[in-house]
Amino acid sequence: MSNGPASTRPPGSAAAGVSRVWWSAPGWNGVPVVPSHAGRNNRVMHLIGHAGTYTPPEGGESNHWIVHMNSDALSLGTYSIPAGGTDDQEPHTEDEVYVVQAGRATLVTPSGTVPVEPGSVVFVPAGETHKFTDITEDLALVVIFAPRYGSRTPR
Repeated sequence: MSNGPASTRPPGSAAAGVSRVWWSAPGWNGVPVVPSHAGRNNRVMHLIGHAGTYTPPEGGESNHWIVHMNSDALSLGTYSIPAGGTDDQEPHTEDEVYVVQAGRATLVTPSGTVPVEPGSVVFVPAGETHKFTDITEDLALVVIFAPRYGSRTPR
């Protein structure tokens, strides 16, 4: 994954890593929210204005992933999959919460299957295989990893 403002690989895929993007979303007035005193641990409040906004994949990718922030304790990003698209992610070493902002799909895990739609909030424990299937509308998800994505060693 690049250190630029976006990555088109989903978390957990072969090319994934942790982006160093902390402030990728414009603030309320369209000006990037980049406090000069933010520090390395992201210890100030800030607005993440475009988290959860659907972004179509580019360059032949099957989905789109962007990291909006990393702190020592968590990571937050947006995962977008087009209608009819494919979720190619692999299990993660961190706990994960999905907040569905747009679209409809089915989340399939070994512990259960659940339909998701805007407003759905789903917890997936670390290490559990999971895939979004039957994506009938462009899917936009706010994704929260805890602890920070990539901070745990695979077992």
